[in-house]
Amino acid sequence: MTRMPWARNQAVVVLAGVTTFLASVGVNLQIRANSALAMEGVPPTRIALVNMAMQLAMMVLVLFAIRPVRRALRRFMSAVRDGQVKLWWFVGGLVGASIITLMGVVTPLVGVAVFSIALVAGQTTSSLSVDRWGLGPGGRRRLTITRVLAAVLAVTAVVVSVSDRFVPDGRGDLAWGAAGLALVGGMAISFQAAANGQIARVSGQPSIGAGVNFAVGTLVLTVISVFSLATGTPSSPGLGTWWLYLGAVFGLFIVLNTAWAVRYLGILLLTIIGVLGQMAGALAIDILIPTEGVRVTPALIGGVCLAVLAVAVGSSAQWRRGPRAVTRTS
Repeated sequence: MTRMPWARNQAVVVLAGVTTFLASVGVNLQIRANSALAMEGVPPTRIALVNMAMQLAMMVLVLFAIRPVRRALRRFMSAVRDGQVKLWWFVGGLVGASIITLMGVVTPLVGVAVFSIALVAGQTTSSLSVDRWGLGPGGRRRLTITRVLAAVLAVTAVVVSVSDRFVPDGRGDLAWGAAGLALVGGMAISFQAAANGQIARVSGQPSIGAGVNFAVGTLVLTVISVFSLATGTPSSPGLGTWWLYLGAVFGLFIVLNTAWAVRYLGILLLTIIGVLGQMAGALAIDILIPTEGVRVTPALIGGVCLAVLAVAVGSSAQWRRGPRAVTRTS
């Protein structure tokens, strides 16, 4: 195991943080687009299938266009034959398919901001365990007081942000149930990040982790769709407004970035920056592209401020580790 020079370490960690923030902001646009498709009557599993099939097609184009990616795919296939790849590494595709499906199920009930915030709440909670167990490519990371405090602040930011979103009415229980589904989905995202990161480590290319993610997700959703047709499950015809599926590009970006950045940030710091990005993106959407019944409130703004504090605390824990913050396995 060789260690990166400290100066290069700093630059790579900063870059990983910036790209993670931007990817997390952009994913809110995919959430909004899929929500609009669901409100047009398109079944959520069909929305998810088209999204993942588009992302898989884009990855195939990358494969044919870039020689290092083709070499990385051969390395990955060789690792599979040699038994170096663990079965659980393929779970990322299942999680990805579930999250995109949840976008169409949950968002029309609670809105983009609440869905996004509930998602990252679950992710933040589970990231501590993923880091502690060493499931990610960066290995085990200790549960220091600072790291736990950062996670608590991130979850508190979520609670504050949604504190005035649910008011007692006829749909109250349905809204809480929908948010609970998003919370469970968020808890699985940390495992997706670890799985895709491991594939990226073995292959040497983050795009391979993303490609496996999309291939598995497309396969699972295709099986579900074929089963629905075979059993005569009724569904609305058509695919809805075609350009709304362009939100899949943002999903591709976040999966590619996660597979690359998790190695340098660790699951927890990656998650905290994701909290900030997703909350900032949700706030921007509520201001610039408001939906019916959604408005910017002091609680949401307060939650964003708490998320900023969580990022500061999490970053301080990362930087104090100095040159040992990032390692590369030989």
